[in-house]
Amino acid sequence: MAKRRPRQVDVAKHAGVSPAIVSLVLNGKTDDKIRISPQTVERVKASMRELGYMPNPIARSLATGHNRILGVFTYESVFPLQSENFYFPVLVGIEDEVEAQDYDLLLFTRSRRYAGRRSVYRDGVNQLLMADGSIVFGRDVAADEVARLHDEGYPFVSIGRVETDRPISYVATDYAGATFEVIEYLVGHAHRSIAYLGAPDRSVSYRDREGGYRMAHEHLGLALDERRVRYVDPETLRADDLQALLDGGATAIVCEHHRLAVALLRVARQLGLSAPRDFSLALLGEPPRAADSLANCTTFRIPLYAIGVEAVRLLARVLDGHEGPLRSTLSCDFVSGHTVATLAP
Repeated sequence: MAKRRPRQVDVAKHAGVSPAIVSLVLNGKTDDKIRISPQTVERVKASMRELGYMPNPIARSLATGHNRILGVFTYESVFPLQSENFYFPVLVGIEDEVEAQDYDLLLFTRSRRYAGRRSVYRDGVNQLLMADGSIVFGRDVAADEVARLHDEGYPFVSIGRVETDRPISYVATDYAGATFEVIEYLVGHAHRSIAYLGAPDRSVSYRDREGGYRMAHEHLGLALDERRVRYVDPETLRADDLQALLDGGATAIVCEHHRLAVALLRVARQLGLSAPRDFSLALLGEPPRAADSLANCTTFRIPLYAIGVEAVRLLARVLDGHEGPLRSTLSCDFVSGHTVATLAP
């Protein structure tokens, strides 16, 4: 016959206190308002350990209004559970900090689609309510859903800025500052005609990068030629596009995304050109390990793991009742690489 699971009344009897005292210790209500001596608290905890008592999570949730569970939801089409995924280090940071904060982690991996995208709502009901609060992220976070979560009073933190008039809490990356540093590095190597290749999809993070490019031109006294700013799909980039940029005077090219940089090097080979011999190249974000052709590229490193950690810390503060919005912007680390050459006078 299986041994009976210890109950609160057993802990109380073992520690020589009332069941009410055990309940207060379990729920952390031992502050100045309810006077329980540290010795009594320790005696109760020692009895729990000795008896092997584990609190019923459902009962504890009903008593405290909290599950000690943090959720993670992504608007990406596939949940980032593979190491090669861009967001995987973010998830690792989240997992490590959730454990440090003494929470459990709930991954909302089931894909619920509304109007062709993943959604936190199903039949109008917020599925994140199973967690005390959640972290949401993705290249295309749904601004309308984020606004609705805020209006409903659900605690959450977004990874990345979201364009909404609601005062939401978020962790952002200083892409503008990192791009400025890349342009400054190119100028330090005598480049003053710098082309910009961007994605057709002008997401917030891409527009932040372009903003840094434009800000650098203004602050560093560079003439901005709009003909050198191109938005192009990597699949449709042609050798003629690169040749036109070079014929137009560009001596360096910065790419928003690694797929654009890979495509650029592909068409460069068709022309018999390479970087940094024939033009300098910089990538606005560290490439994945699988992109071998970009292993030595001048770029910046995005603090993905730290972003995950910071998101959990902000969410824990939100749940502790700190006034919002709570926001944090993390800097990137410049990587000089070997694809920028000093321009001959």
